[in-house]
Amino acid sequence: MSELPPMTKTIDLSFNYNGIDTIFRITNFQGRKLIVLSNLGKIGHIIEVFFPKMIGMLEQRSNLRCDYECKLILGTDCSDFDLMIKRMAMVYHEYGFDDNIILYLGLQQFDIEFCKKVVEIFTQYLESIRPNQRYIQPNSYHKNMTKQLQDLSFDNN
Repeated sequence: MSELPPMTKTIDLSFNYNGIDTIFRITNFQGRKLIVLSNLGKIGHIIEVFFPKMIGMLEQRSNLRCDYECKLILGTDCSDFDLMIKRMAMVYHEYGFDDNIILYLGLQQFDIEFCKKVVEIFTQYLESIRPNQRYIQPNSYHKNMTKQLQDLSFDNN
């Protein structure tokens, strides 16, 4: 008799933004993080975020900028999510994670403040599972990116 695979654990980080309930759940499954983010109650996009492995460079990881690639699995190409995905990937990298992320997105009400809220909650989650384990200390590049995020709005695209 074969053993059953271990039960997956789903973390519920759901929140309410401007009176709209948003489902935000993270599940570890087969070496990937599955992230569901929806305020529609359904999924419209599935995007896989890859972090290329750099053999022989792991000891220099703290000096490297976040390198990632995205693959659209389901849905139309939509640049609205790019900023949020970039910020989530940067935070994920800063905490030393390198397994792929699969994002299941179903978002209708989406603006820069929503993006900030998602990244803030995601950062708190990563901090809770790896406290004080940031691999990259904020430098001028990260401070500049944070300032740019604060200055950006979707009207400037």
